[in-house]
Amino acid sequence: MKKVKFFDKQLYTNYFSVLSIIGVFVSFSLIVIKIPNDGSTRITIGICLLIFLILTYLLMWYRANAKDSAELNINNSKVVVKVGDIFNEDGLKVIAFNEYFDTLVDNRIISENTLNGSYIKTKILNVDEFDNKIDNDAYLNEKVLGINENRSLGKKKRYKLGTVYENDDYLLTAFTKFDETNRAYLNMDDYIDFLLNFW
Repeated sequence: MKKVKFFDKQLYTNYFSVLSIIGVFVSFSLIVIKIPNDGSTRITIGICLLIFLILTYLLMWYRANAKDSAELNINNSKVVVKVGDIFNEDGLKVIAFNEYFDTLVDNRIISENTLNGSYIKTKILNVDEFDNKIDNDAYLNEKVLGINENRSLGKKKRYKLGTVYENDDYLLTAFTKFDETNRAYLNMDDYIDFLLNFW
């Protein structure tokens, strides 16, 4: 399956940037090099140039689909976006939890198809023991905002967004709020609070 469509807008933009460089080079070459005036030579050169431009576009399209990482510069911070399995990466890895640090993967509280659900199912061998560690962690207990007795499913202890629990080489963080129907949400003010507390 192709990640980038053949007529992708960003691919067009990049292609026309390359095309402008090729255009400058060809224009400069035509000033220096004289092309014979007979029609067959001009047609042959034109066809070769057209084939070259088509092959350039095809190569750029292939490279865009083969690419598995991208580097972005956001506010003077280098961000590397990768395609792959985060669990196979070296170093610290951040896994987003909800504000309750729920661990119930039942496709209602936590979906098994999310990164959060995958982490719990594959990396937590004993969920009860893990829940007990979180519940009794001194640092986490300083970040408790309150107890939600009205929750019928999941945990009741609610933590401040941005609270981090380090488990091996994973940083588990309270990232989203949960409403009464167990839907995750995060508005802009919450996101800013999360970032301030997380960092």
